[in-house]
Amino acid sequence: PNWTNLIVGPSLFLEAFAFLALMGRGWAFFIGIALFIMHWMISVAMQLNFFAMEMMVLIFVVNVPFAVYFLARKLAGSKASQALVSA
Repeated sequence: PNWTNLIVGPSLFLEAFAFLALMGRGWAFFIGIALFIMHWMISVAMQLNFFAMEMMVLIFVVNVPFAVYFLARKLAGSKASQALVSA
C-alpha cells in the first residue's frame, strides 16, 4: 500500500549516507539505530526476513556491547561523584 512509501522512501537516503557512521561512535550509534529500525519496519511491512542484517547492524554499527559498557561506566561515575559530594 501507500504507507510503504513512507517506510521504503527514506531508506534510500539512509543507506546512501550510512558512510557517515565512520565519523565516530556517536554518529555510528544513531545511524545504526536508524538502520535497525528501517530494516525492522521493512521486514514487518513486507514480511521479509532481515534478522541477520538487523543483528549485524546492532553488533558492528551500533556496537551494543560498547554502549552497555559506556552507559554502565557513566552511571557508575555519576553515582561515585554524587557520593563524593555528599560525603
